[in-house]
Amino acid sequence: MGETIIGQLADGRILVEVSQEGPNPYATGGITINVASVGKIDAVLSVRNEDGYKTDPDEATISNNSILQPVRFHGYACTGAPNSTRGYEVLNGANLSATTFKAIVLGH
Repeated sequence: MGETIIGQLADGRILVEVSQEGPNPYATGGITINVASVGKIDAVLSVRNEDGYKTDPDEATISNNSILQPVRFHGYACTGAPNSTRGYEVLNGANLSATTFKAIVLGH
């Protein structure tokens, strides 16, 4: 979909917003979001989507210029789960291609 550099810090690192269509099929463990504008991601500041899935940037795994982001249902939407739970992960093989994921990352 696309990338936009939305700012630069005094130390030269840049803030990038990347927008990406979800996968079909979803693989257990998360979606991979690549950020071509940076060689290395230092931090994932946010990951969001318009379909209400839970995407906690604290769960993202960073590898050079990509992140692996688990996609979950909110705890309150999971039968039998307490509201405080992080929610169940989306099922392996689910079609998330109609969902757009947007991440803001800090990198260099």
